[in-house]
Amino acid sequence: MNKEKASAKTTLRDEMPMVAGFIDDLRAAFGKEMIDGQIRKGMRGEPVFHAVENGHEIGTPIEHGQRIGTDPVTGCSVDLDKEGSAA
Repeated sequence: MNKEKASAKTTLRDEMPMVAGFIDDLRAAFGKEMIDGQIRKGMRGEPVFHAVENGHEIGTPIEHGQRIGTDPVTGCSVDLDKEGSAA
């Protein structure tokens, strides 16, 4: 690879600096393993991670109109529109 091509190559971290900083903060707070796992799930189609910045979009968006709430027992997020969810 020539130097010109190498210098022109950018990463998502370069293209999405605010998202990268936010993810770094989440990793510091909750652990790299946990956050990277959620990002991988989002990249594989689960609506658990989605980010948009500078015209770049990664992850899987939550379906519009989907109501998300908190399970009062576990404190976890739940789809309030799914049958059997804690409402």
